[in-house]
Amino acid sequence: MGNDVPKNSAAEAIITEEERLFGQVQARIALGDEPNDGPMVAASDIDKDLLSLRDQISEARAEDLAPLVEQMTRLAALRGRLGGSRTLPADINSPYFAHMRLREGGARGKSRDVLVGKRGFIDRASNVQIVDWRNAPVSRIYYRYEEGDDYEEEIAGRRVEGVVEARRNLSIAVGKLRRIGAPQGTFIKDARGNWVQAVGQLAPVLHGGQGKAARPVAVAGRGGKLGVHHGPNVRADKALPEIAALIDREQFDLISQPESGVVVIQGGAGSGKTTVALHRVAYLNFADGRRFKAQNMLFVVPSAALSRYVAGVLPALGVHGVPVVTYASWARSTRLRLLPDSPSRYNDDPPEVVSRIKKHPAMLRVLAALAARQAREVEADLRAVAGGA
Repeated sequence: MGNDVPKNSAAEAIITEEERLFGQVQARIALGDEPNDGPMVAASDIDKDLLSLRDQISEARAEDLAPLVEQMTRLAALRGRLGGSRTLPADINSPYFAHMRLREGGARGKSRDVLVGKRGFIDRASNVQIVDWRNAPVSRIYYRYEEGDDYEEEIAGRRVEGVVEARRNLSIAVGKLRRIGAPQGTFIKDARGNWVQAVGQLAPVLHGGQGKAARPVAVAGRGGKLGVHHGPNVRADKALPEIAALIDREQFDLISQPESGVVVIQGGAGSGKTTVALHRVAYLNFADGRRFKAQNMLFVVPSAALSRYVAGVLPALGVHGVPVVTYASWARSTRLRLLPDSPSRYNDDPPEVVSRIKKHPAMLRVLAALAARQAREVEADLRAVAGGA
């Protein structure tokens, strides 16, 4: 269920603020890569309309904002289709998934709006600042602090302190703002185009723990797509275009470690293990693309269903071509590659004595001794080659 948002309430103020900001961002993105440092020369009619709408949105009353944003969305989509010589600096269909307002330098400091997305784009003249969640140091503030917290981080070699005045996650899909998640509540645009506050089954379940991780929802005739909100009765946390918006501080620290070797994550079903693994792959691929090329990585999962899920999500995170296999298929192909004379088929009903031997604790010592012996043999061969060189 959802309740109507009261007029002149804090909830309405949040929605108005987010719609206004979204409209301004859409206008700037639709204008293309050219920085908006002054009057645009020879702008097309659509560009002129976009600039006019952007100015209207920045000054419009709350009750006039919705139709202006809707018109902006249509014009931005049209400008994107026309293209021309310009390229869009960010994905106009889903440019960002989080918004925070930061005040730096104490009570007298200046506030600024920082948006978090999959691709960074900054045009200070238009007051548009989208930072890449994988790279920008300021994105750490979103993952490590809550609304109202004092923050202290080292950014660009200097210590930065301030207050997180606002921290919200958003769903922007197909170029439309569909959902706003804030400490004050979760607000969803219904089928009629009205904003409602989520309650009951629509209320968000965004904290970690077994069974809490969001998964794509399949709707009749349509495959589930991560974060697309298909109807008024879908749980609010299913409406997120980016699960990255829900990553908590501990998960972000796991994901963003520069080089951590082996990381073991334990948790029950649905506690977010796969989410961390997926975003870790995306982070490493972005941070060191030469070392962590897609073809140099392998994503191993326990089931074919999870394999299909991962294969669909990784491209959405900007990582294409990573092999995704089940453990059973990987183990079989590896065994046949290393032991080509071994049987190609499994025996689902081995003799009892075979099962007892394989499960006996002594097998661990046997395998350890075998590995140690092989290591000594390899070392001896290497010494012989080095000595004869």
